[in-house]
Amino acid sequence: MSYSDLRCYQYFTHLQAQRMKRHLRDSPTLTGVTITGTQISSDTTWNTANIPIDDILVVKSGSALTIGGNTTVKFSQQGRLIIEPGARLYLHGKLTNNDCADTWKGVEVWGKASETQQTSGGIYQQGWLLSYSGASIENADIGLQLWGPDAAQGAGGGVRGVRFIGCRYVSEYDPPSPTDIADYGYGIFAHDAGFEVLPRCVSSTLPCETYARSEFRGLGYGIWLGSEKFAHIAHTVRQADFHDCQIGLSNSGVSGDLMVLNNFYLGRPAGSSFPTRFGVALGNNLNGFTLEENIFTNADPESGSAVGIWAAALGGFNNVIRRNTFIGLTASNFAFLQNAEATIPPRGLYYDCNTNQNSERYDFLVLGSIKSEQGLESGIPPNVTYGPSGNKFAYTGSPDDRDFSNTGSSVNYYYYQSGTDEEPEDYSGIIPTERQFANPCESNYCAPTCETPTEQTQRKQQYHVAKSAFLSALADYQTAVQAENPELAAAKSKLAGYHRKQMDVHAYSIVSHLLYDTTTFHRDTFRLWLGNLDTYGTRISLAGDYWAAGDTTSANTVLNGVSTAYTLTEAQAADFQRVKYLFGNLYGKNIYNLSQNIIDELEVFAADSAGYATGMSQTILRLYGRDYPPIAYLPGEERGQNQGGKKTNSAAPPKESLRVYPNPANEEVMFDLQSFKGEEDVQILVSNTSGQVVWSYAGTTDTASPVKWRTADLKSGMFFFRVAVGDFVGTGRILLHK
Repeated sequence: MSYSDLRCYQYFTHLQAQRMKRHLRDSPTLTGVTITGTQISSDTTWNTANIPIDDILVVKSGSALTIGGNTTVKFSQQGRLIIEPGARLYLHGKLTNNDCADTWKGVEVWGKASETQQTSGGIYQQGWLLSYSGASIENADIGLQLWGPDAAQGAGGGVRGVRFIGCRYVSEYDPPSPTDIADYGYGIFAHDAGFEVLPRCVSSTLPCETYARSEFRGLGYGIWLGSEKFAHIAHTVRQADFHDCQIGLSNSGVSGDLMVLNNFYLGRPAGSSFPTRFGVALGNNLNGFTLEENIFTNADPESGSAVGIWAAALGGFNNVIRRNTFIGLTASNFAFLQNAEATIPPRGLYYDCNTNQNSERYDFLVLGSIKSEQGLESGIPPNVTYGPSGNKFAYTGSPDDRDFSNTGSSVNYYYYQSGTDEEPEDYSGIIPTERQFANPCESNYCAPTCETPTEQTQRKQQYHVAKSAFLSALADYQTAVQAENPELAAAKSKLAGYHRKQMDVHAYSIVSHLLYDTTTFHRDTFRLWLGNLDTYGTRISLAGDYWAAGDTTSANTVLNGVSTAYTLTEAQAADFQRVKYLFGNLYGKNIYNLSQNIIDELEVFAADSAGYATGMSQTILRLYGRDYPPIAYLPGEERGQNQGGKKTNSAAPPKESLRVYPNPANEEVMFDLQSFKGEEDVQILVSNTSGQVVWSYAGTTDTASPVKWRTADLKSGMFFFRVAVGDFVGTGRILLHK
């Protein structure tokens, strides 16, 4: 310790001092008396040009610190700024690292989950940070953490309705050995948290005419948000620009998105070798969102594939993607896995009034399911029909089905025969149908709270009117089917679909407005209307809401009613059992401090290619440093190209798929090989954690039923499987739970 670094310390090098302080801080005995930091215990203003903070800066409850516009506060590598509950920081200047540190820890805004976000009698209940034009937080590991100190102790913060207005999120960091997209950083990371990304008005007069847009640049994820509870949380991203982000916005399991008027310039962060870029990635049980009037542009055509909107496993709700523009992309819209319900009337993902220009390959690519009727329900009941979709095709892609490629169930696609660029010319898996009238394609999105309480009351009445009409039309449809009258059955099905769509529109509007109501919000009312969305996925969301509130009895009641309320496919039924298992196994546990055994179980589910249990597990594991980017597989491309190193557990699906279920298992495990065509040799090996083979199978793919592994003679534990079919090899883990 004889070497002295005079820039920072008189007697020890900065690394030696930091090491000593880290040990002091980590000691439960010493930290309370040795690491006190700089404390602000009364209203204070700093205007000095440069202020060094050696360790921790704490703004105490009841106090306010103002940092002037010409002031730079510099922190050591272990330094951080804490805003306690009831404290405020008014930031006009800069928070950054000192000369001896590459980074610092960042700002923590602490709060209390049990307290309101509003002031009470002029007293602040939560920590508050107000950042003004020209302020910046630079070179921090986590720029701004909106909770603390301990989530397990009810720590809150401003995690509902946090507003980021005209902010810039810029990364110039090039990680030395990146293995995942997440290594390039997040602009906003929101777990079970609501927020608003909005532009800043720079007009001198009102109403505002000129805005400074928010900006996300050079990041792995511009914005990531997720919830293992499949929560409905108010969040808005409006008038933001995304430049050179590997993934602009990724949403896993959070309904209620409002994403409008954004620009996505699809490039890559500096130094990134991950080729596939995504504008928006939506997945895992989304029951309603608004995704309209955004522009997606391929900003780097030489850097691999560019996907505009990736939608996967959204569920059966009537979700709509409309009025977006796609320029020069590999695939403008990519639908993957199940995004619809094969019901009468049909429900699911619908594309409306989108414009494609200069596409490289696909305007629409569907490797899964979407709503079987791609047309706008129109007409005056009872004379209802499907109107034109209003999408415009580029006609420039390279495959034979470049306009609309659908590998799933057949879809009826409706278009205006006199509309410019509206007729699909090169397609597969759709049945184009002409219409003599146009889709008006008007701008009609509603940003809650855009309706008054009176209008919302009318919505509730309209919902019940539509529901009554829907049930009547559905009964008439069933009568027509029994009477073997296909023409009448088709007419009644369209009429039922019209009223079902109206029910969804009204119910979702009510749910959305309830989410933004921070003053009179009533949870029972919210749960009532959440249930009125009426999908299999909504029931899981409702159970998740009860689960989050500690009401396991109601959560189990909701889950136990799923099998009688909905007809599930075999795959859905297996996945549903895993969802129930996860809810039960995670209840009462600190989601941020799980045991290694539970993490191992979650990784089993996360490695699957589909299912809500997969999404739940991946969302939780992201809190532990894992990364699960959208599956990058495009027909004709190398599989798994966006997957990084050992931390990434998602894999791109081959054309042939392997399903292994149930997992966790009890008495037997099924290896389903039926999607493999022809007769090929099959070898299956299952081994324990010591590498010992406990079961093997050799056969061919011509079997009509899944291969069974009976596990009655084995105890609970983790097992590993390897399946080889021709040149395909699949591996994974199975958890036996007895």
